[in-house]
Amino acid sequence: MSDRDDRNWAALGEAIRARRRELGIHTQTAAAQRAGIDINTWNKAERGRSVGGRGLQAIAELLEWDPGVPHAILTRADAPEAAASGVGDARTPPLVVIPLSTSMAVSGAILRALAMAWEHENGQALVAADMCTESTPWGPAIVVHAPQAPDSEDAT
Repeated sequence: MSDRDDRNWAALGEAIRARRRELGIHTQTAAAQRAGIDINTWNKAERGRSVGGRGLQAIAELLEWDPGVPHAILTRADAPEAAASGVGDARTPPLVVIPLSTSMAVSGAILRALAMAWEHENGQALVAADMCTESTPWGPAIVVHAPQAPDSEDAT
């Protein structure tokens, strides 16, 4: 495993721990039992060690995450920084994950509706740079992340 892979697993572990605590689940044992997985699997995940797809899916479901969140954290080049900042990490999951098996017409309609709603609510357009095709545990998908807010300068 590369240094980047190790850092991304560590970032995922931190995000899992933070979200578990945010949900008021006080122990790893309680979380593992509620997720229906072995305590060792949960412990490995929070320690930033590699966990299989079924374990990650169970963890994502318990933490009320979109199924693509763990994979999105693991594949981001800036995963450690994103986890620390709260931007684009598990606390701000992807806006949508659309399996590539979805018809192009439906995918296009979903993306257009999402872009219009996002711009209406936030005054900021979603652009192609916010979207990417990723391999997820459930197959290839279009993943749309919220755009990062531009650095704000003091307005005088």
